This record gives sequence, structure tokens and C-alpha cells, in this order.
Amino acid sequence: MSDQYFDVVVVGCGPAGATAARFASQRGASVCVMDQRQEIGNPVQCAEVIPKDLPEGIGIKVSRKWVASEPTELCMVPPDGAAVHMGKELSRQVCGYVINREIFDQELAGLAASASATIMLKTTARSLLRRRGAVCGVRASSFAKPVDIYGDVVIGADGFASQMGRWAGLVPPLSASEVNICFQYTLANSGCDASVVEAHLGCEIAPGGYVWVVPKGGDVANVGISVAMDRRTGRTPKDLLDRFISLSKRFNGARPVREAAGAQVHAPPPAALSADGLMICGSAGRLSDPLTGAGIHMAAMSGMFAGKIAARSVECGDFSNSTLAEYQGLVLRECASDIGNGSKLRELLAKMDDPPCGARGHRSMRQDGTGWPPSSCCVMPWHAKDEKRIR
Repeated sequence: MSDQYFDVVVVGCGPAGATAARFASQRGASVCVMDQRQEIGNPVQCAEVIPKDLPEGIGIKVSRKWVASEPTELCMVPPDGAAVHMGKELSRQVCGYVINREIFDQELAGLAASASATIMLKTTARSLLRRRGAVCGVRASSFAKPVDIYGDVVIGADGFASQMGRWAGLVPPLSASEVNICFQYTLANSGCDASVVEAHLGCEIAPGGYVWVVPKGGDVANVGISVAMDRRTGRTPKDLLDRFISLSKRFNGARPVREAAGAQVHAPPPAALSADGLMICGSAGRLSDPLTGAGIHMAAMSGMFAGKIAARSVECGDFSNSTLAEYQGLVLRECASDIGNGSKLRELLAKMDDPPCGARGHRSMRQDGTGWPPSSCCVMPWHAKDEKRIR
């Protein structure tokens, strides 16, 4: 296969990559976005929840094609079982829409294609191409044939197991303490309240993680579990989730229509998200909520910033990190609050492992949720030495 040339090359066509490709294309750059899958959006490996303001934030219209439900409440259940219903505003921020992820991702990719981006499926990045030390493209295999795809700017959006960040020396290896293992059922006849998203906490239920119940409408729900990799017992996440489901009468008639396994990363983002000719976005740059693992919002927003900066660098002909580094500042302003709060809350909720501690923990929250996060939870940007504390 002959070499190909574009202004911008994007690796990964999830929410981050597709959004980056769309914004770069809309600003006049020639863009190629590649994905190793043969179908965008599959397999689904998340709870499929996004905040209410995300569509407007990335300039797309809400579509009933991908909106599955609109829950109005977020309920947290500490180890002592005393459920706390969070406030409406927080619920809106965290779980505004439950989506059909495969349709959502395909719409984002379609919008990128409509903006003239080239999409290459079954195309896997094998290494970075460099010119005088700067990244200038990707060596890939497309339908098992080798191809070099050159670009003035490369955007890595290849997920939490990203190779792009590692090849560039930006993203360090993960430790076991920074990873949670996940398993999820999509259950029909779930018996769940269609208006409430639930998060169940405690070491007996999910050591170092939580169980979520996310209604998708029509008596269908995503019911999943996240377990800390370094706190696993002899039971697998699936075993623990099966036990949780079996102990709840509402699930007696429920039947799985889909199963998914995956991982959540709660490591802090690296010190740098860009280098000469390269930007890393979405979970490839470890941009996700350390508490919940939610990452669609940060992925899409970081993709938008990366696409805009990439197009601007093409326009001015400067692909050095001195130009691309503006991207990190934009991401920091957008995501530092969520990442900082998530990190602190993760530490606090770890103390809820036994019921007495859990009971103490939830008393700091009023029943309308307005006491959450606790006042002791200050926002801590991941590189406090570089940025002032943000509130």
C-alpha cells in the first residue's frame, strides 16, 4: 500500500478521536482518522453515561437515536445501606443522559466524515514516524497491509491502553494500584427505577470500587462493577457482580442481553500531553474521573481542543511543542476540577470499606445531596506545582 499524506493524523475513532477529526477538518485541515476496529462503537465497554451539557459543549445536537434515557436522580449507597439521593444539579452534571454508545460514537464519526475527514477502519498503528526528532506520522497496518501515514500533527486517541503516549515517552506504565477491573451486564426485565442512577459502595460489594445500576429505559439497565486490581480476592469481578444481583429481589426476572469486560484507570494524567508533532487526548492521556472512571466527557472535550490546536498549527506552519502545548492549558482548565475532586473523593470513599466508617462518611451529606462533595474535599490539579489551586 502506498504512503499517504495528511495535515493531521488521528489514531482512534472514539469520542476523542472523532471529535478531534471533526474540529480539525472544519478548520480546513486534511485529516485521516484510523481505528483498529471494523465497526466504530463496538464493543461497548462503559456504563454509557454523559453529563447534560456535553452535546452543547462539543457542538452537536441531542438525538433520540442515541439517547436511551434521561435519569433525574443520582443515588449513592454507602456500606451501611443508608441511600443518599444527590441534588438535582449534581445529578444533571454526572448523569444527564444515558446513551446507546455505539450509535453515539458512530454519529460522532459520521460528523467527522461530513467535515471531510478520511476514516480508515481495521487500521492499527504500529509505531511513530519521526523527522529530526519530531513526530511526523504513523507506521500502520491496514487490512493486514503495511502503510506509512504522514501528518504534520498526530493526535493519539487510542484509549487507556494507548501505545501512542508510550512510544512518545509521555505516558508512564500503569501499576496495579492504578487500575480497576470491570464487568458489566446489560439486563432486560431489570426491575430498576428508570429515573435513578445508583452507585453502591463497600468492600464486601466491590473492593476498591463500586457497583453501578444505570437505567436505559424500557426496563433495560446496565449493571456493572469496578474492582481495584490490587485488592482482588479469590472472586472475580463477575463473581462479585453475580452475587450482588442474586441478593436483590428486583433482579429475579432479569436476563442479560449483553456482557462486557474492561478496565478503569485512575492514574493522574502525565506531566505533558504534547510533544513536537503530537498531542494525546481522552483516556490515552489518562483524562477520566478517578472516582467513577467516567471519561466520555473529558475525551470529547480534549478531542475538540486537540482538533482546534492542530488546525491552527497547520495554518501557521508550526508543529513544535511550543505551539501544541497550548492544548494542555485548555485541557487543564476543563478537566482539573473533576480530576482533582475525583482523586480526593476516591481517598475518602476508600474509608467506607466497613459499615461503621461508611455510616460516619455519609452523615456529612445532607439528604438532598447538597453536602456533597464534603467541604474537606478541595480541588487538587494533578500538577499543583505548575498551576494554582483551582476551585
